[in-house]
Amino acid sequence: MPRLRSLPCTGAGILLLTLHLSLGAAESPRATLHATIERLILVFQDPALQGNDHHQERMEKVREIVRPQFAFREMAQQALGTHWRDCTEAEQREFVRLFTALLEQVYSDILERSAAKMEVLFTQERLQGAVAEVDTQVRAAPHEQPVAITYRLREVGEKWLVDDVVIERVSLVQNYRAQFRRLLRTGSCANLVPELEGKQRELEGEATPP
Repeated sequence: MPRLRSLPCTGAGILLLTLHLSLGAAESPRATLHATIERLILVFQDPALQGNDHHQERMEKVREIVRPQFAFREMAQQALGTHWRDCTEAEQREFVRLFTALLEQVYSDILERSAAKMEVLFTQERLQGAVAEVDTQVRAAPHEQPVAITYRLREVGEKWLVDDVVIERVSLVQNYRAQFRRLLRTGSCANLVPELEGKQRELEGEATPP
């Protein structure tokens, strides 16, 4: 059975994957993205949170910022595509839980290595009813070429939630959807659980070296 791969993004790309809104629909997607970026960078620049001993504490603070801002269930459903209907309700819940944890771990790993040097330019915002796109240019270090990242958001109640991120024309949701489709050709929804758990353990090990 094929193995699940990490999304092939730059460090700058993954950082911006984690960002969205925390101030409600009164703020534009562009303005609230900017505010959330500042909050995340402050976590990783906090002198009291440096070092491996504070890794879990840093990650919890990042999750507190990120988790309310992403439509994780909708992203998980889109990533499975038509296979979502083949899963039982229990399998769907477990998949959403593991998929959310996987994305958070990927984001956190790259955030740790990139946030301190990141420069972000917000270039364009497009609004059409309850959906929006925000274009950004991200530079992880002064000598690096900028990376183009577009956020796709939807208005849910009084909040804008991210439901996809496109990095250099590569959609996060579509990337994972292609990987899951390959995995499910030779297995069932239940086979995704050990794959996701194994990938998360691998990422956790890379993020917290001895």
